[in-house]
Amino acid sequence: MILSVAPLAYERYEHSRRAAAMPFLISFDNSWERSFFDAYGGAEVEIVQTPIGWPNSRSNALQISFSSTLYSGIEISPHPDWSEYGSFSFWAASADGQEHQVNIRIHDKWHNWREDDRFNRRVLVGPIPTQYEVTLKEVAASTVAREFDFSQVARIIMYKAHASDNEKIIVDDIRLHRR
Repeated sequence: MILSVAPLAYERYEHSRRAAAMPFLISFDNSWERSFFDAYGGAEVEIVQTPIGWPNSRSNALQISFSSTLYSGIEISPHPDWSEYGSFSFWAASADGQEHQVNIRIHDKWHNWREDDRFNRRVLVGPIPTQYEVTLKEVAASTVAREFDFSQVARIIMYKAHASDNEKIIVDDIRLHRR
């Protein structure tokens, strides 16, 4: 009986840590965060120390190695309630010295899997660490037929379409900012 309760207790612990870390969604500095992101489409992920020159050079970041499948990247299950915040940001830089077009997608629990029912943005990630920021007003405007539910944000997806196997970026400090 104790063994069957242990995974549920650990999952509850992870969710409480995620809630306590707000406004950070994922910093890649804590082992419990690993439960809230995953590679997909053949991408590979690795926790790395942030390179010299990054704003927070004494922390960890996530290196994403894209694959040549149609879409590859990471999916993040963030803390769902963003209703008290005004913007979303993350730091990113290319890990291979090249520029990469990276797609950012955010959707809520009610997403119907249509493109006009989610936020989509393409950003150019170059070799210099850059903070990318999106206002939640922009996210709200992305759903055409309904209101985006900021109390039920379900996924953040960062991906590349038609990448080659050696394309890499580093991502860090995915967070929200108060209004």
